[in-house]
Amino acid sequence: MSDNASRPATETRQAQLETVATGLWLVMDVLWMVEQPEASAAAGVVTLILQAVLFRYIPRSTAEWAANGAVTCWVLMNLLWMLGDQWERPVLVTAAWVPVIASFVLLATALWSGGLSGPVTRRFRRFRFHRLNSGSGG
Repeated sequence: MSDNASRPATETRQAQLETVATGLWLVMDVLWMVEQPEASAAAGVVTLILQAVLFRYIPRSTAEWAANGAVTCWVLMNLLWMLGDQWERPVLVTAAWVPVIASFVLLATALWSGGLSGPVTRRFRRFRFHRLNSGSGG
Protein backbone atom coordinates (compact mmCIF):
# COMPACT_ATOMS: atom_id res chain seq x y z
CA MET A 1 0.00 0.00 0.00
CA SER A 2 2.79 2.43 0.80
CA ASP A 3 4.30 1.70 -2.63
CA ASN A 4 1.09 2.79 -4.38
CA ALA A 5 0.77 5.83 -2.14
CA SER A 6 4.26 7.02 -3.05
CA ARG A 7 3.74 6.46 -6.80
CA PRO A 8 1.97 9.81 -7.52
CA ALA A 9 4.64 11.72 -5.57
CA THR A 10 7.36 9.86 -7.47
CA GLU A 11 5.70 10.64 -10.82
CA THR A 12 5.37 14.30 -9.81
CA ARG A 13 9.04 14.46 -8.83
CA GLN A 14 9.99 12.77 -12.09
CA ALA A 15 7.94 15.28 -14.10
CA GLN A 16 9.52 18.18 -12.20
CA LEU A 17 13.05 16.90 -12.80
CA GLU A 18 12.32 16.28 -16.48
CA THR A 19 10.96 19.81 -16.87
CA VAL A 20 13.92 21.45 -15.11
CA ALA A 21 16.44 19.31 -17.03
CA THR A 22 14.78 20.17 -20.35
CA GLY A 23 14.77 23.87 -19.48
CA LEU A 24 18.44 23.81 -18.47
CA TRP A 25 19.29 21.93 -21.65
CA LEU A 26 17.74 24.75 -23.66
CA VAL A 27 19.57 27.32 -21.51
CA MET A 28 22.84 25.47 -22.15
CA ASP A 29 22.28 25.65 -25.91
CA VAL A 30 21.32 29.34 -25.81
CA LEU A 31 24.43 30.13 -23.75
CA TRP A 32 26.51 28.16 -26.25
CA MET A 33 24.96 30.16 -29.07
CA VAL A 34 25.83 33.49 -27.39
CA GLU A 35 29.34 32.26 -26.59
CA GLN A 36 29.22 32.04 -22.81
CA PRO A 37 31.45 28.99 -22.27
CA GLU A 38 31.55 28.89 -18.47
CA ALA A 39 27.82 29.42 -18.01
CA SER A 40 26.89 26.96 -20.77
CA ALA A 41 29.25 24.34 -19.32
CA ALA A 42 27.70 24.80 -15.86
CA ALA A 43 24.17 24.49 -17.27
CA GLY A 44 25.23 21.39 -19.22
CA VAL A 45 26.78 19.66 -16.21
CA VAL A 46 23.71 20.37 -14.05
CA THR A 47 21.46 19.10 -16.84
CA LEU A 48 23.48 15.89 -17.06
CA ILE A 49 23.32 15.43 -13.28
CA LEU A 50 19.53 15.92 -13.26
CA GLN A 51 19.18 13.39 -16.08
CA ALA A 52 21.19 10.91 -14.01
CA VAL A 53 19.07 11.60 -10.91
CA LEU A 54 15.95 10.75 -12.94
CA PHE A 55 16.98 7.09 -12.82
CA ARG A 56 15.98 7.16 -9.14
CA TYR A 57 12.38 8.05 -10.01
CA ILE A 58 11.58 6.05 -13.12
CA PRO A 59 10.01 2.58 -12.94
CA ARG A 60 12.46 -0.32 -12.83
CA SER A 61 11.94 -1.72 -16.32
CA THR A 62 14.26 -2.19 -19.26
CA ALA A 63 12.13 0.00 -21.49
CA GLU A 64 11.93 2.89 -18.98
CA TRP A 65 15.63 2.80 -18.17
CA ALA A 66 16.58 2.57 -21.85
CA ALA A 67 14.34 5.53 -22.76
CA ASN A 68 15.86 7.69 -20.02
CA GLY A 69 19.33 6.41 -20.87
CA ALA A 70 18.87 7.46 -24.50
CA VAL A 71 18.02 11.02 -23.45
CA THR A 72 20.89 11.08 -20.94
CA CYS A 73 23.33 9.96 -23.63
CA TRP A 74 21.98 12.63 -25.97
CA VAL A 75 22.55 15.31 -23.32
CA LEU A 76 26.11 14.00 -22.85
CA MET A 77 26.65 14.17 -26.62
CA ASN A 78 25.37 17.74 -26.71
CA LEU A 79 27.65 18.68 -23.80
CA LEU A 80 30.74 17.09 -25.39
CA TRP A 81 30.03 18.74 -28.73
CA MET A 82 29.51 22.12 -27.07
CA LEU A 83 32.70 21.87 -25.01
CA GLY A 84 34.71 20.69 -28.01
CA ASP A 85 33.40 23.60 -30.04
CA GLN A 86 33.89 26.25 -27.36
CA TRP A 87 37.29 25.07 -26.14
CA GLU A 88 38.49 24.18 -29.66
CA ARG A 89 39.06 20.54 -28.71
CA PRO A 90 38.11 18.43 -31.75
CA VAL A 91 38.70 15.25 -29.74
CA LEU A 92 35.60 16.09 -27.66
CA VAL A 93 33.49 16.49 -30.78
CA THR A 94 34.78 13.14 -32.04
CA ALA A 95 34.13 11.56 -28.61
CA ALA A 96 30.51 12.78 -28.84
CA TRP A 97 29.87 9.97 -31.33
CA VAL A 98 30.02 7.39 -28.53
CA PRO A 99 26.94 8.72 -26.69
CA VAL A 100 25.16 9.27 -30.04
CA ILE A 101 25.53 5.59 -30.90
CA ALA A 102 24.62 4.58 -27.34
CA SER A 103 21.54 6.81 -27.52
CA PHE A 104 20.27 5.10 -30.67
CA VAL A 105 20.94 1.64 -29.24
CA LEU A 106 19.08 2.56 -26.05
CA LEU A 107 16.21 4.10 -27.99
CA ALA A 108 15.88 0.92 -30.05
CA THR A 109 15.97 -1.11 -26.82
CA ALA A 110 13.23 1.05 -25.30
CA LEU A 111 11.06 0.67 -28.39
CA TRP A 112 11.70 -3.08 -28.56
CA SER A 113 10.95 -3.59 -24.86
CA GLY A 114 8.08 -1.18 -24.40
CA GLY A 115 6.58 -0.57 -27.80
CA LEU A 116 5.85 2.75 -29.44
CA SER A 117 3.16 3.70 -26.93
CA GLY A 118 5.34 2.83 -23.92
CA PRO A 119 8.13 4.70 -22.16
CA VAL A 120 9.43 6.49 -25.25
CA THR A 121 6.11 8.24 -25.76
CA ARG A 122 5.81 9.03 -22.04
CA ARG A 123 9.38 10.34 -21.93
CA PHE A 124 8.62 12.89 -24.62
CA ARG A 125 5.17 13.81 -23.33
CA ARG A 126 6.33 17.34 -22.55
CA PHE A 127 6.35 18.12 -26.25
CA ARG A 128 2.63 17.52 -26.77
CA PHE A 129 0.39 20.50 -27.32
CA HIS A 130 -2.81 20.68 -25.33
CA ARG A 131 -5.93 22.53 -26.35
CA LEU A 132 -6.57 25.44 -24.03
CA ASN A 133 -10.33 25.39 -24.44
CA SER A 134 -11.41 21.82 -25.08
CA GLY A 135 -15.08 22.66 -24.61
CA SER A 136 -15.45 24.91 -27.65
CA GLY A 137 -16.55 23.65 -30.99
CA GLY A 138 -14.57 24.03 -34.16
